[in-house]
Amino acid sequence: MSENLSVLVKTNDPSFIDKLDKDKIPILATQATDIAARNDIGMMMILYNFDNDLSATEAPAFVFPSSALPAFIADLWMPKLYIWTMQAALSISLPPHPSLPQASLEHHLLSPLTTALLAPTFFGVEPSASISPTHAATLQQRYVGSYAAGDHLKKLQSLQFGAVDKVQTGAFPAAADRYLMAIRFAHVVWHCHLQSIRATEQMLVSVLWLLTLDIYSDRSQVLLNIANAAAGEGASVFEQARENAEDGIAYLNAHKPFEDTIILDEEERDGVRKRKAKLSFRAAMACQGAGDDAAALGHLEQAMRLEPESRGTVRGFLLSSHHVLAHFHCRPIRESLGRAREVWKAEREPAKLHSRLTEA
Repeated sequence: MSENLSVLVKTNDPSFIDKLDKDKIPILATQATDIAARNDIGMMMILYNFDNDLSATEAPAFVFPSSALPAFIADLWMPKLYIWTMQAALSISLPPHPSLPQASLEHHLLSPLTTALLAPTFFGVEPSASISPTHAATLQQRYVGSYAAGDHLKKLQSLQFGAVDKVQTGAFPAAADRYLMAIRFAHVVWHCHLQSIRATEQMLVSVLWLLTLDIYSDRSQVLLNIANAAAGEGASVFEQARENAEDGIAYLNAHKPFEDTIILDEEERDGVRKRKAKLSFRAAMACQGAGDDAAALGHLEQAMRLEPESRGTVRGFLLSSHHVLAHFHCRPIRESLGRAREVWKAEREPAKLHSRLTEA
């Protein structure tokens, strides 16, 4: 029965299917309605390409029979797709099957990947938590490319600057999309490359911290700008800004042991602290815009704990939240984001970290 299973491919590149050798990889479905109606999906693969010209969100693209998995992997190794895969992350999951145990699914669906003669290399590979540790380790060992640690951070910074470019032209929805891609890239770096970054230059971890904080914070501010411009119709965007900020806080809190044991330089710790405060403050702005004053107060209190020198600003927010929100709305977002390149050079601590990144 496992031979009758299919593989669902999701991607953020609509042209990906056109690059495949369809003589060797029979496509069973390409329309969203046809894909949704299928009940034979045994594996889902997300091939996400980190290109500023692509969407930050993937969508179901096509389905092919699991018997074509060896041909699919071999095709990814061929020159027309090899460079594409090097700029992409691969996520793999095996949805529960009503009659086949997990071990049988893994044997049938993962063996063609773990035993493939020609293995393409991806920027990152993320097996789902349900995949056994043995298979997960083999997939990551075989398919993750051996790239220089500093190059990952340069790419992350490049994605950040791509968002800044959109901000400078006033294309805020596009900027929010670019930042979302940068966040996803940062997650893959944390998940797949943290150890190589630590092994190369431990201080580069602080660069990763600062970039991740800035990208989460700047995306929240872009969304806040969109919500404020909506004049009473931006409630859902305020919620997006809140979700983004709170996701960033939770994600980096989960990595706090690295902050405590690796980021030892006082200036670098100070930079992380201030950026955490900025993210908490923007979370408060989003909560206030969404009408949740209690949550806003909680984030403001956290911002004050992280950056006591900001008490005056926070106190003003508490005394007159409408005034502060109006001030935020009138303050052009490009004032705080549009000079990102200059800030990296002008601010003392990022300049020092940026020089390490350049030399890595």
